[in-house]
Amino acid sequence: MADAPDLPAALLGALFVAEDKKLVCRIVRGDGREAEAAPFLTTVWSGINGAGLLTRTHTTWRPAKDPRSEYPGERLGQLQAELGIVGMGNLYELYVVRKNPDQAIFGNKEWIAALPDTPLAELRLFPEYGQSPYMPDDWDWQDGWWYPYSTFRPATDEEQANHAKKRA
Repeated sequence: MADAPDLPAALLGALFVAEDKKLVCRIVRGDGREAEAAPFLTTVWSGINGAGLLTRTHTTWRPAKDPRSEYPGERLGQLQAELGIVGMGNLYELYVVRKNPDQAIFGNKEWIAALPDTPLAELRLFPEYGQSPYMPDDWDWQDGWWYPYSTFRPATDEEQANHAKKRA
């Protein structure tokens, strides 16, 4: 199975940790069961050490449609993931972003679409809660779009080692 040509290569297989350390996630190639319809698999664990498996969800990569758009659904590449109990209204869009290096070139947004060669250290996952009838309390408006207070960043070496040890 070929990856989407604009999927950030550093994203696949990397461990991401929520800034509040309540969740960790990893996105890999799918296991073949749904390779055509949803070629990627997002796994989410509870806790920084990944002791509790929450979900494994097949997903697709949806690339940015218009990098200059005001709307994140058009401006940023995204995947979907369940960040809680499956079927309980915890479906999120995971926007795959990087910090804007130059507002003169890329516009006034703080976060813009990640490129295929964006290094892992620069990648962030911003979950947007848009598919559920339930809205959490921890949302605020900033930079033209809704965002949760806890975004995901790449795991440190120590966090990766702890995660691997707990799962062993």
